[in-house]
Amino acid sequence: MTETIRFDIDELTLGEMADIEDYTGHRLGEMFPQNGSVKLSGKELIAIVWIVKRRENPAFTLDDAKKLKFGELVLTGQTEDEGSAALDPTDAAS
Repeated sequence: MTETIRFDIDELTLGEMADIEDYTGHRLGEMFPQNGSVKLSGKELIAIVWIVKRRENPAFTLDDAKKLKFGELVLTGQTEDEGSAALDPTDAAS
Protein backbone atom coordinates (compact mmCIF):
# COMPACT_ATOMS: atom_id res chain seq x y z
CA MET A 1 0.00 0.00 0.00
CA THR A 2 1.26 3.46 -0.91
CA GLU A 3 0.84 6.30 1.55
CA THR A 4 0.54 9.88 0.36
CA ILE A 5 1.97 12.50 2.71
CA ARG A 6 0.93 16.12 2.20
CA PHE A 7 3.77 18.57 2.90
CA ASP A 8 2.74 22.20 3.27
CA ILE A 9 5.59 24.38 4.52
CA ASP A 10 3.13 27.02 5.73
CA GLU A 11 1.70 24.50 8.20
CA LEU A 12 5.09 23.76 9.79
CA THR A 13 5.82 25.40 13.10
CA LEU A 14 9.15 27.18 13.35
CA GLY A 15 10.23 24.47 15.80
CA GLU A 16 9.42 21.76 13.25
CA MET A 17 11.39 23.66 10.62
CA ALA A 18 14.40 23.82 12.96
CA ASP A 19 14.04 20.09 13.75
CA ILE A 20 14.05 19.18 10.05
CA GLU A 21 17.09 21.38 9.45
CA ASP A 22 18.92 19.95 12.49
CA TYR A 23 18.21 16.38 11.43
CA THR A 24 19.15 16.84 7.77
CA GLY A 25 21.87 19.45 8.12
CA HIS A 26 20.21 21.53 5.39
CA ARG A 27 17.91 24.54 5.31
CA LEU A 28 14.46 23.88 3.91
CA GLY A 29 15.24 26.36 1.13
CA GLU A 30 18.15 24.15 0.05
CA MET A 31 15.99 21.02 0.09
CA PHE A 32 13.10 22.61 -1.82
CA PRO A 33 14.65 25.36 -3.99
CA GLN A 34 11.72 25.26 -6.42
CA ASN A 35 9.46 26.41 -3.58
CA GLY A 36 11.51 29.55 -2.98
CA SER A 37 9.57 30.25 0.19
CA VAL A 38 12.32 29.89 2.80
CA LYS A 39 15.48 31.98 2.94
CA LEU A 40 16.03 32.22 6.71
CA SER A 41 16.61 29.07 8.74
CA GLY A 42 14.10 27.87 11.29
CA LYS A 43 16.44 28.88 14.12
CA GLU A 44 16.94 32.35 12.65
CA LEU A 45 13.18 32.84 12.45
CA ILE A 46 12.71 31.52 16.01
CA ALA A 47 15.30 33.99 17.31
CA ILE A 48 13.69 36.95 15.52
CA VAL A 49 10.20 36.08 16.75
CA TRP A 50 11.45 35.46 20.30
CA ILE A 51 13.26 38.81 20.59
CA VAL A 52 10.42 40.86 19.07
CA LYS A 53 7.66 39.18 21.05
CA ARG A 54 9.72 39.31 24.27
CA ARG A 55 9.72 43.11 24.00
CA GLU A 56 5.91 43.03 24.15
CA ASN A 57 5.74 40.25 26.73
CA PRO A 58 8.84 39.52 28.85
CA ALA A 59 7.42 36.07 29.65
CA PHE A 60 7.44 35.05 25.95
CA THR A 61 9.81 32.08 25.55
CA LEU A 62 11.75 30.33 22.81
CA ASP A 63 9.24 27.49 23.12
CA ASP A 64 6.43 29.97 22.45
CA ALA A 65 8.26 31.17 19.33
CA LYS A 66 8.71 27.59 18.11
CA LYS A 67 4.92 27.09 18.11
CA LEU A 68 4.29 29.83 15.53
CA LYS A 69 3.47 28.46 12.07
CA PHE A 70 5.60 29.66 9.18
CA GLY A 71 2.48 30.64 7.23
CA GLU A 72 1.44 32.98 10.06
CA LEU A 73 4.74 34.86 10.06
CA VAL A 74 5.12 38.30 8.51
CA LEU A 75 8.26 40.27 9.29
CA THR A 76 8.34 44.03 8.88
CA GLY A 77 11.47 46.11 8.68
CA GLN A 78 12.86 49.52 7.97
CA THR A 79 14.92 50.21 4.86
CA GLU A 80 16.82 53.42 4.19
CA ASP A 81 15.41 53.80 0.67
CA GLU A 82 11.83 52.73 1.19
CA GLY A 83 11.00 53.64 4.79
CA SER A 84 8.83 51.03 6.43
CA ALA A 85 8.37 47.96 4.25
CA ALA A 86 6.92 44.51 4.82
CA LEU A 87 9.51 41.77 4.59
CA ASP A 88 8.39 38.27 3.90
CA PRO A 89 10.89 35.73 5.33
CA THR A 90 11.10 34.37 1.79
CA ASP A 91 12.82 37.57 0.62
CA ALA A 92 15.45 37.85 3.35
CA ALA A 93 19.10 37.12 2.65
CA SER A 94 20.44 33.75 3.77
